[in-house]
Amino acid sequence: MNKVSLCSMVVMGALLLGCSKSPGDLNQEQSSLSTMTEAQAKELALQEVGSGSIIDFSYDHDDKLPHYEFKIVNDGVEHEVEISAIDGSVLKHQTKNYSEAPLLEEPRVREIVETLGNGTIVRVQLEKEDHHASYEVTVVDETYTYEYEIDARDGHVIHQEKELINQVIAPNQQALTIDVEQAKSMASAQVQGGVVTEISLDTDDGTPIYEVNVIANGIEYEYEISAVDGQVLRASTK
Repeated sequence: MNKVSLCSMVVMGALLLGCSKSPGDLNQEQSSLSTMTEAQAKELALQEVGSGSIIDFSYDHDDKLPHYEFKIVNDGVEHEVEISAIDGSVLKHQTKNYSEAPLLEEPRVREIVETLGNGTIVRVQLEKEDHHASYEVTVVDETYTYEYEIDARDGHVIHQEKELINQVIAPNQQALTIDVEQAKSMASAQVQGGVVTEISLDTDDGTPIYEVNVIANGIEYEYEISAVDGQVLRASTK
């Protein structure tokens, strides 16, 4: 082998060695290509759709191209949008009729809510409005009442809030003949399986009255109980 051929092989080998990269190096290089932040990508995706609610979001680099994937619901239509993480261009935009997706069954909704925290589920109610369907779920523990709105088609949490059960504010609790715990027991005993979700104290012509909300078998009841003698002054359902 002459010197020219030997030198050529050495140069070629050096070039090949220098160009080869491990998968980890490639992934690191792809990540370094990403210039779009999550917030910027979300803004671009919503602009592409016009408006709506993002129900799912992820970051991926399939086909060695880093991009953000969004699912957005707008006016009963689900949009799947992919935004390039490099330059913000729209790589994909597909739609389907969101209102035709099957509704989740109540047991599945209960499973979803049970993963969100402790407490007892006292009510699960399906609500439908136009193209939108959601479950309203009430959960009670010893201190708080939690309200969840769960999307009836994909199970994501649309809204959640919590309130103290005991809303009683009284400067002199000792002046009340019936205390808070007694009033709660009296109200919950009015209906089988009743669970108190809120109690507050008001006055009527100077007489202190407990206003108590109770849920039993998915139905919400409201009671007014005298803080003087424990008499049930009014009962109604919502």
